[in-house]
Amino acid sequence: AAAASGGAQSAAMGRLVPDTLHSKALEKNLYGDTPDRPMLVYLPASYATSPGRRYPVVYLLHGFGGAERTWVTLGPVKPAMDTLVRNGTVREMIVVMPSGRNVFGGSFYTNSASTGNWDDFVSKELVAYIDGKYRTMARPESRGLAGHSMGGYGAFALGMRHAGDVFE
Repeated sequence: AAAASGGAQSAAMGRLVPDTLHSKALEKNLYGDTPDRPMLVYLPASYATSPGRRYPVVYLLHGFGGAERTWVTLGPVKPAMDTLVRNGTVREMIVVMPSGRNVFGGSFYTNSASTGNWDDFVSKELVAYIDGKYRTMARPESRGLAGHSMGGYGAFALGMRHAGDVFE
């Protein structure tokens, strides 16, 4: 019985998938930061068992000095999402946690002639990549932004600059 209940519990849990996107928008930065940007993608429990289902996406932006793994080391996104979904507090969704870290510790998710076009990376390349690779609801009203500190600024600034065309 314990094995059966353990299997049922793990079946109701999402998973974190490491991924990487090569960014054209960040290729020509003047500091030599890699344009290969790591990310973590949280996929909800039903993602593996419901192949015809599509999901809304939240882009979760970390703060200054952080990286994509900040959300699993300092903020336990996976257990939090699993609990929120299981309790019916939120619907199942995909959560994308990209690295916005550069040589200075943070990009502020804005375009820069010296550090690269971080706004373009998130609002154009990352969104297109996620919509192309994962089963998303590929429309502005099904995309959200959230963040902490520098990521909060990024969420606000990207949301304002791309309201209606990328994010709702």
